[in-house]
Amino acid sequence: MFVGVSGPNSDVRQSARRVDQGDWRNAAHFASEALESGTSNRNKNAAAINLCAALANEGDAGTADACATAIERNPEGWEAFTNRGGAYWLAGDHASAAADFARAAELGAGEEAVAHNSALAQCNG
Repeated sequence: MFVGVSGPNSDVRQSARRVDQGDWRNAAHFASEALESGTSNRNKNAAAINLCAALANEGDAGTADACATAIERNPEGWEAFTNRGGAYWLAGDHASAAADFARAAELGAGEEAVAHNSALAQCNG
């Protein structure tokens, strides 16, 4: 349901790896470190996507803000919409999740996570 996005920055790579492993606490830690560092916008964009996934899975109150930031930083990134959709899904807002999954499908047709989440939304619809 969630995807990690890697990059050349070591904190971003670690956060992506932790997202892929389901190690949400450490994914959030490394993503936050990257966002607070002087790294490039490309790395911060990836870190924002990873932080959205991590906080959503931890049930953190900052999830909505983190996911909004991920979308703002990556308005054409299927990964940002996939992860925000997953956050909505976990929060029980299946209509908003389906909308984000549909946008992810427009931007990232053929991606495994996109296909998985689209099928999930259709089963619930």
